[in-house]
Amino acid sequence: MGKFFLNYLKNKIKIIIEGKFDFVDVRDAADILIKTLDKEEKGKFYIICNKSIKISELIGLLDLITGRKTNLKIIDNNTALFVSFFNLIGSLLTGKIPLFTPYSIHPLSRKYKFPHLKAKSKLNYKPRNFESTLFDTLKWFKEYYVYKHIPKKLLIN
Repeated sequence: MGKFFLNYLKNKIKIIIEGKFDFVDVRDAADILIKTLDKEEKGKFYIICNKSIKISELIGLLDLITGRKTNLKIIDNNTALFVSFFNLIGSLLTGKIPLFTPYSIHPLSRKYKFPHLKAKSKLNYKPRNFESTLFDTLKWFKEYYVYKHIPKKLLIN
C-alpha cells in the first residue's frame, strides 16, 4: 500500500478498481504483537484489522485530508484483472514494477471481511480511528520519504 500512497501523493493514480481492502495500522499490529509476547501466547493466532473500505472511499478520504479533488476513472474488477496481465507483461519488458498485477487485484476484488473479536476479547484490541491512520500515514510519508518530484502544494500542511 505504500506505493499506492506515494502514487496518490505524486498524482500518478488515474484509474482505480471497484475493490475493497481491509486496513490495519502498523502501530496496532505492533501493539498486538507485543501483547501476545507479554502474555506468552505462543501458538495462538489473532486476526487484527480496522476497516474494510472501498478504494473509491479511500481516495475520497485522502482527498479530504490533502484538500485535493481527484477525478479518477473507476473500472470493474474483471477489466482490471484483464489489464493486469498486460501490465505484468509490460513490466517484464520494461523492468518497471506495476501497481496493477493479478496478485494485487485478487484481494481487492474479493469481499473479505475479517473479524477481530478474538483479539478484542483476549488482548483488548481497539483499532485506531481509520481517518487518523490515513492522516498519520500521509504525514509520515511527507516527513520521512524523500519527495524529489512532488510539488509542496500537494503535500499535507
